[in-house]
Amino acid sequence: MLIFVIVFNCLLAIINFYIAWKILRLRKTLANATQTLISLDRTLYNALHPTPHYIYIAQKGAANLRDRYGNLEGQLQKVQRLLNLLNLILKIWTKTNITIGGVSGVGR
Repeated sequence: MLIFVIVFNCLLAIINFYIAWKILRLRKTLANATQTLISLDRTLYNALHPTPHYIYIAQKGAANLRDRYGNLEGQLQKVQRLLNLLNLILKIWTKTNITIGGVSGVGR
């Protein structure tokens, strides 16, 4: 009976040492993961910290571009109206010149 108790205690001790060793390995693994996450957090913070300022600058630039685009659209419409008017004047002048040339002999 005494041998059984001693063997059983030795077996329990070995099992407990194995569990302690596994817990120690898990602790080291978790410590490494913690350090990796802390390093990642610092890197992301340093990379993303100035982002709101850059977003604000980009928003201001986009607003300026929208304003300039609106101005250019207005200028384009004015130029199109002017070209249409010049085209109409050219058509009228060409018809008048042909009519006048055909009737009075001007342009021959």
